Amino acid sequence: RNNQLLVRSLASDLLGGALGNSSLSNVRSKIALILANIGEREFPQQWPTMINELIALWTSSSWEKQDIILKTIEYLAMDCVDSDFTSSLPLSRRQEIIAGLKDQQGILLQTMYEFLVINLKAYTETQSKKQTFPFFYNPIIHQKSCYVVERDKSLLMIIGTLNILIPLSV
Repeated sequence: RNNQLLVRSLASDLLGGALGNSSLSNVRSKIALILANIGEREFPQQWPTMINELIALWTSSSWEKQDIILKTIEYLAMDCVDSDFTSSLPLSRRQEIIAGLKDQQGILLQTMYEFLVINLKAYTETQSKKQTFPFFYNPIIHQKSCYVVERDKSLLMIIGTLNILIPLSV
């Protein structure tokens, strides 16, 4: 039990520390991969609140930390359904993780939907600025615009994965 708490504490430190604010995409991806690997071993049995904790961090975090959180959930979901990864996780373990994600689908989908709306607004504003001032190229606006599109692709992939795993009832 103490080891589990230590692992969660280290995961929290990774996300909350200076590395969690890294502007380097590859650093953020590695942190997300570490967190997803912890989730593969701990979620949902030993760490049933993992998704809720990540979503709580999401709402009050910088875009860099949001990227890590999004990638963590994406990696966790994909490792259960992608044929490139399924051989590394036993079937029973994948089913447990999928069941845990199913239990959290409401908060996941609500958060992702809200974020897609925010991203659409940011992307529309960015495109409007580009059309209004085509001679003015701002690399920060361009980077944010590209990032918004990439994050939306990840969100849609997670939603698609949840929809495949968990048919939504209407």
